[in-house]
Amino acid sequence: MLTGKYKPGAPPAAGSRAGHGSMGAMLPKRWLQTPVLTAVQQVKLMAEREAGMSLAQFALAWVLRKQEVSSAIIGASRPEQVAENAAAADSQIAPELFARAEEILAPFH
Repeated sequence: MLTGKYKPGAPPAAGSRAGHGSMGAMLPKRWLQTPVLTAVQQVKLMAEREAGMSLAQFALAWVLRKQEVSSAIIGASRPEQVAENAAAADSQIAPELFARAEEILAPFH
């Protein structure tokens, strides 16, 4: 969900996990509801404009900053996604941005 590829009010793209019959069935339906997707788009804009990175990179950096997390499992299906994800490992992001992201997404935990 935190790639930002699912848009509010739009069906999941063909070929995406959510658009795939059996894989899409494993996703919680609430994750594809408009309020959730709208909140994700808000975090995406913040990641791009204020952190200068993709939402996927921001989400990985968000998880990896936690002391109790030693690794993150990524869902890359193409080599360029692996390279993009790896760029998040050494990123320096203001903690305030993570706090704002947590506020935006808090109603959906």
